[in-house]
Amino acid sequence: MSQSKVEAFCMESMWQKRLSAQGWSLETAHKMTKSLATNTWQSYNRQILLFLQFCGVSSFDLKCFTLDLLSLYLTRLSQKSR
Repeated sequence: MSQSKVEAFCMESMWQKRLSAQGWSLETAHKMTKSLATNTWQSYNRQILLFLQFCGVSSFDLKCFTLDLLSLYLTRLSQKSR
């Protein structure tokens, strides 16, 4: 997956867009996303990247995202950690 597509799934930008869509000011949404430690965001973003890689390897289309897909990913992730 290209870097620009991965960047689009970074948690900071997703949270900012979601909060803005719910009526939060851009400044407040920005401050909210900065309230978590850098290593927390890095961890979240690594997990998203792993999920995107899982979808690519498994030929899943993110446009058809469902909770079943997320459940399948989490199941495989837990199986790998055993």
